[in-house]
Amino acid sequence: MIKSTYKSRATRLSQATAPIDSMVVHLEEIRNEFSDIEDASENVALTKEQEDELSAKIGEVWSLDIGEIESLSEEMSSWRDNMNGTNLESTSKYETVSECADTLENVVSELSSLDEPRSLDELEAAIATLQSALLDLENIEFPGMYS
Repeated sequence: MIKSTYKSRATRLSQATAPIDSMVVHLEEIRNEFSDIEDASENVALTKEQEDELSAKIGEVWSLDIGEIESLSEEMSSWRDNMNGTNLESTSKYETVSECADTLENVVSELSSLDEPRSLDELEAAIATLQSALLDLENIEFPGMYS
């Protein structure tokens, strides 16, 4: 018999965001490397070979798995939905659950629409989107069941 261990929502979120955070660090390094090339050539666009190299390096580190974040979003949305239409709707608990669900839904929507960047401009935009999502996730406060 396999014994499953309980993990808090905060722990699950932390474990889900760690690989994304690591990927952002690597993408920033790639951006800096290729920005330096572009700066050295006085803002002349990257050559085809440099673009191919950029794309290959991005492909090596691009891995956006948001399954656990989606799962947490569904849990919090379900909790909020189950509180709708009850006397709990006007409580601070409902407000906290609703804010958490909304934030998770927004982040999932943002990250789901994010494609692997193919250019330096797309890389800049992807890094900004990932950093914004990570900041939103970092600021989430999961409500306790009984608090």
